[in-house]
Amino acid sequence: MADWIMRVALGFIFIVAGYEKVFILGPDKFASLLNISSFWGWAASIGELAGGVGILAGGLLKNKIGDLTTRFSGALNAFVMVVAFFMVKINGFTPDVLKGLEGSFDVIAIFAMSMYYTFMGNDCCCSEHENTSPKK
Repeated sequence: MADWIMRVALGFIFIVAGYEKVFILGPDKFASLLNISSFWGWAASIGELAGGVGILAGGLLKNKIGDLTTRFSGALNAFVMVVAFFMVKINGFTPDVLKGLEGSFDVIAIFAMSMYYTFMGNDCCCSEHENTSPKK
């Protein structure tokens, strides 16, 4: 149950952010706001949406494909958060990174959640499905 609380929260965050960029704001407008190329605007927008859907879908698939989907989506989401941290929260790759940390704890927490799924995949919820009672 705890896995699904975090999985739904993480998936929801990325689906909403990606949906907003793809269907409401538009990837080209998003790119212009950050002064990046349209390609990267589209990549970030689709990446967020796909990463959120992948985290949820991977959890529903109780096989190797589900595990790989979870791990790939976690890595994709972690990459998006690293870029967001440096491009938006820190405002560029500057040597004085610590000055921008005050408003970045949300990004750091979402990065950590994403890395959890990158490394654990669907193994994080195996104990919920196994019979762990001692043999007599």
